[in-house]
Amino acid sequence: MTKLTILAGAAAALAFLAPGAAFGQSAGQAYVGLGASHTRDDATGADMTGVQGRIGVQATPMIGIEAEAATGLGNDDSGKLDGQYGVYGVARAPVNRNFDVFARAGVSRVNEFGRGAHAGQTYRDDALGYGAGAQVNLNERVGLRADWTRHDGDREIDTVGASIVRKF
Repeated sequence: MTKLTILAGAAAALAFLAPGAAFGQSAGQAYVGLGASHTRDDATGADMTGVQGRIGVQATPMIGIEAEAATGLGNDDSGKLDGQYGVYGVARAPVNRNFDVFARAGVSRVNEFGRGAHAGQTYRDDALGYGAGAQVNLNERVGLRADWTRHDGDREIDTVGASIVRKF
């Protein structure tokens, strides 16, 4: 619970300390993203690649909600990503007109097929998901995003991702 308290405090600070409205997102603006992800399960040692999709909407210029899903592309000797899902609240802060940073927290589920020493085993981890990232806005409709998410459940699982974002 301490991690959630720290993350909530950081998100609140981003929302109140950032100057003016976020340049990259405006209230009511929806967005979608598609990209690649790399997930590491510390318990099994599995390094899993995947394709990740995301959809979100900004409730205010700085506060939004997003949902994401990912599926595995390749096998690692220790495991394969069977599915990763999450719903997150997002707090954004502009750095300048074309660049913002964000923090997010929510719930996530990671499904994994075991390989090698873990063959035949399947893992499902329901977790508190939290993380941070940044987005470069190439123009008013298209951006490039990079993020990190910790899935903090029964096991510690980290995901890093890079995606292209389309705003509507």
